[in-house]
Amino acid sequence: RHRRLTVQWRQDWRSRSRECWSMQAEYLKACVGSVLADGIAQTVLMRPDDPIDYLAQYLLKSVADKEAAELLQKDIQREQQAVQQRKESASAEQAEKDRKLAQEKAQLSKEDSEFAAGLSAASSLDEVCNAAASYIRARIGVSSYVAMTDLPEKEPVAKTAAAEAAAAEPAEGEPTEGERGEEQAEEGEEAPSKLKFVPQTLKYVFATGTDERLLVGKQLLRPKAATEDDEEGAAPVRGVGEGVSFDAIDAYLAGTQTILHVPSAIQNKSVKFYYIPRTGAFAVAPFVNADGEVKGVFSADALGTGRKFTAEELAILTKTAKDVGAALDRVESALGEYHLKATAELTAAYEEKRADLATELEEAATIEADEGGDKLASLKAKWRRAAADLGALSDDKLVFLFSRQSVMPEVLSVLKAVQAIVSPALRPRLAGLDWDGFKSCCKEGKAVWGTQLFSTIGALDVMESSDADGFATAATMVPADMDADSLKAKSFVTFLMLQWVRDATALFEQKLAKQKAEEAAAAAAAADAAATEAGGEEAQEGGES
Repeated sequence: RHRRLTVQWRQDWRSRSRECWSMQAEYLKACVGSVLADGIAQTVLMRPDDPIDYLAQYLLKSVADKEAAELLQKDIQREQQAVQQRKESASAEQAEKDRKLAQEKAQLSKEDSEFAAGLSAASSLDEVCNAAASYIRARIGVSSYVAMTDLPEKEPVAKTAAAEAAAAEPAEGEPTEGERGEEQAEEGEEAPSKLKFVPQTLKYVFATGTDERLLVGKQLLRPKAATEDDEEGAAPVRGVGEGVSFDAIDAYLAGTQTILHVPSAIQNKSVKFYYIPRTGAFAVAPFVNADGEVKGVFSADALGTGRKFTAEELAILTKTAKDVGAALDRVESALGEYHLKATAELTAAYEEKRADLATELEEAATIEADEGGDKLASLKAKWRRAAADLGALSDDKLVFLFSRQSVMPEVLSVLKAVQAIVSPALRPRLAGLDWDGFKSCCKEGKAVWGTQLFSTIGALDVMESSDADGFATAATMVPADMDADSLKAKSFVTFLMLQWVRDATALFEQKLAKQKAEEAAAAAAAADAAATEAGGEEAQEGGES
């Protein structure tokens, strides 16, 4: 039995040995076989003196080459991964840039659209300027302001089909504009160019933020010669804070530039500072009306930032000024058309009621002719009619008038006369108010204006009023020789106010005169009664004696 076990163990050991050697042979064949075979082949080929050493060195070099190849492969993989990461990072960064650029473009497009919509919806100078200032604040981040030149304002003219046809077609036998140009060219003459208006005054009408109190209402005059004794055409004194806005206007009229850029305003001695000089840029861009006349300037400054405007920002300011000019032309045209329509309606209503007034005056004359009749009946009829002409109106009838940069003195006098009656608190300041000051009082609510003014006029009862100072002040402001027809042609609503002031003042004065006469008569009657009573008592005393 022991012998059998031994034999069995030897058989198992031989079997396991064969399996082990087989596995080792496979391992050596897989891992070493090809390298060893290449090494032996190389040794046989080279036939070195020491083949064992040569083979060993070959095997060692093979191992080193393999390790180097593995390291190289790892480096290549790492580089490929780094390249891929850089590509992904660059792609992500580009995607983020594209996203931000798209957002910026969308924001810029939104700002442009809002600005265009604001200008389209604007119906006044302030609304146009507000839209432009908000746009510049959002787009560039700077303050801006608007000044208007002393270019005479155009009066609205009604357009008729006949007039437009006459303007479009020349009269029979009269050469067209093109034919006149050809004739002048044939004769070697230059076509006469229309002289552009050269502004002499700039008046600030709008400013953003805190600049409003600082600038609005101030005027900038074109620089003049040093003294009155200087020769005509002498160069004006410069570098004394006289302003550079007229330089921008002159350059625009000369066609040399559309915007004036002062990169460092504090270093330019001609720049006009209305506050403490600060570092930063200043830019002025003139804007024109439809005829190419300079209507005003749109200015912006980066004062306090120390920076200058970029070329892109200057282009934005230039375009904004152009848009402001076009918008103001549209607003003025629309206001003019509405003014003509409103004037036509007021005129028609006024003329229609003249017949009613004539009837009322006839009835009043009859009343006054009666003994004991109301001697103020005619004045009351005129006053009531004048108050009725104004009482039902609304503020839209004053929009065009309020939009004007200047008005004729008679218009302002009538408006101040009305305020003398309806606004006692403003009365002490009226004499010193110019048109700008008057409009400021209206904006600030210190003057009664708009629909409230008309309703106040309609509700005021002259017969119940005791404001002698108000009516007396109003009477001094509208003298009897004021040309009502001229005023009627200029501003019909102001003409209606003149009628009301005159009729209300006349009635108030006659009411006071009547009251004084009645008081005097009462005093005389009382004196007569007292005298009669005193005489009777004396006669009685004489009889008793």
